[in-house]
Amino acid sequence: TVLYSFPKPAQGSQFGGPLASVTFDGAGQLFGTTGLDDACGGVNYGSVFRLKRIGATWREQDIHEFCGIDGSAPGYGALVLEPAGNFYGTTMAQGGDGHLGVVYELSPAVGGNWTFNVLHDFTFDEGGQPQGGVTLDSFGNLFGTEFAGGLSLHGAVYELSLADGTWNLNVLYEFTGGGSDGTGPWAPPVFDSVGNLFGTTQGGGQAAFCDNCGVVYELAPQGEGQWKESVVYTFGSQPGIADGADPIAGLIRAADGNFYGAADEGGDSSCNCGVVYEFKP
Repeated sequence: TVLYSFPKPAQGSQFGGPLASVTFDGAGQLFGTTGLDDACGGVNYGSVFRLKRIGATWREQDIHEFCGIDGSAPGYGALVLEPAGNFYGTTMAQGGDGHLGVVYELSPAVGGNWTFNVLHDFTFDEGGQPQGGVTLDSFGNLFGTEFAGGLSLHGAVYELSLADGTWNLNVLYEFTGGGSDGTGPWAPPVFDSVGNLFGTTQGGGQAAFCDNCGVVYELAPQGEGQWKESVVYTFGSQPGIADGADPIAGLIRAADGNFYGAADEGGDSSCNCGVVYEFKP
């Protein structure tokens, strides 16, 4: 059943539909993003929308339209809802002086309105380009990845934490792209039961049947804000790349403690059309 079909834009306007999946709030409303919307007179700005069910009809409302200075092109990461009703997300580009993306917060306000705040604007030194949203921990900290972050521009994993009213960025790890290390993380990492982070990179890694097919990495906290990175699986380790390659989609963790994900390529050698996989730490 199609709940809502985005309309054709006015002549001379541009529109691009959602890249990320949608998120429910506690009232049964759906929230998501569009990657391209020129409501502010530009290209690749995008919006955050709400779908609210009224009777048998789902009605759409844009609750924020990006205009470049506040970010542009929300990408492949779904919005994350925290218990107080605030949403967190990322844009892939624009925002502030760096023009390399932002992490933002949308908070419900009186009269059905929403308050938008940029929590962090990525700079040239940081690399930026957060493609895939954030992960929220039980303390309210946000974890995400920069596709082109770090000094070598192979990507980075970051944490945003709130202290004295200010959100502070801490880079947990910078990928090198060399040797067995990964390169180009898209999706945010996810936690296991003891506080370690697991995620994937699109490329990197050295395996028996493929180099640069991507990895699963683990980040383990070492105390005082320090984390240790390990590559725990390298795609292309099975003949014919049967285990997949190019795992841009990231991971989810199931109740049994195992992780599940998808890879865009590899699998059946007659097709190379990708796989869905299980990873057991």
